[in-house]
Order: sequence, then structure tokens, then C-alpha cells
Amino acid sequence: SVQRIPAVIWFCDLRGFSSVASRVPQEELVEILDAYLEAMARPVLDHRGQILKFLGDGFLATFDLAQRRRESVCVDALAAASQLLEYFPRFNAERRAAGKKTLEFGVALHLGEVLYGNIGASERLDFTVVGSAVNEASRIEGMCRPLQRKVLLRCPEHGSMFDVTTGQCVLPSDDGWTGTLHTYTTRVVDDVVQVSLA
Repeated sequence: SVQRIPAVIWFCDLRGFSSVASRVPQEELVEILDAYLEAMARPVLDHRGQILKFLGDGFLATFDLAQRRRESVCVDALAAASQLLEYFPRFNAERRAAGKKTLEFGVALHLGEVLYGNIGASERLDFTVVGSAVNEASRIEGMCRPLQRKVLLRCPEHGSMFDVTTGQCVLPSDDGWTGTLHTYTTRVVDDVVQVSLA
């Protein structure tokens, strides 16, 4: 069965993986991917998140609000992001010292309503979440690289995004979000990155 629930959606992937994948042997590629997925997954699991699906070089996870107070769940999601930000430089430093390839990451956090449950074909069901909030989380994560941010989150009430890494706001244009989140221009004003969408 499928339920409609509120959740914090975590959408992440690795930066530079495709480039590395074209240059290393397949066996080494598996080691790289396993090591980085473990590094990104651990903070989510440590803070009561649920990983629903690995997606190549990233994954989709949720922090379920259905059984817990919203504030507690949001604190957990932010704590997971903070743990990842703190741990990742050390993880990459250890890999560099061992002569191994290193990568970076992008994470989007988004609070919204999702459809949660078994979805798919009659002979192959997948336990996951779907809905416009999931799609938006994916698009926000896609903005991490061009905006040079590691973690972005969006709060529906304010229509803004917040960079957990630097404490800077990423703001929509004055007339709100329009068009696609992939089409935008940016300018920096007093450490605020303003995003104007086409």
C-alpha cells in the first residue's frame, strides 16, 4: 500500500564520478563507489534517516515526519548534513594519503509531502517515495555544483534555500519560483547568493 506522508527528503550524489569512471579499472571503480556511498550513508543512518534507493553514484533517503515531531526530524536531517560536512574532508585526506582517488558531493534537503510505499510493476515492486517534492529535491541537488555549494535546503514556507556549508541564503527572484530550477542567474550581494529563475 502507498501512504501520503510529510518527510524531509535527502537527495545526494558524487561530484566527478563520471570522469573518474572513464579512467579507472572497473574493480577500482567499485571500491571507490562503495567507499563513498558508505561515507555519505553513515550520517543519514546515524540520525534516523532511511535510505530508500541507491541511484548509481548517489541515493535517495527520507527522514519521516509521520510518527515524530517536525522539529525533531528537521534537527536530525540537519545534524546528518553537518556530520557529513565535518567528516568528508578527513575521509578525502585519508584517501589522498593512501594514493586513492577523491571525489566531492552535493546534497539537497527538502521538506514536503510524498507518496511512500511499494511502487512498480506486478513482478517487481520498489519501496520508495515519489511526488513533486522528490522531483524538486532532485532539481535543487542539481544546483549544488553550479552554485558551488555542498548542501542546499529549501523551506516551502519561505520559498528560499539555505546553504548549510556557509550559512548563506539562496533566494528566489522577487516574483517567486518560476520555470525550471535548472535555469537561473546568480549574483552575490552581502554574502547572499540571489537566484533569479527564467
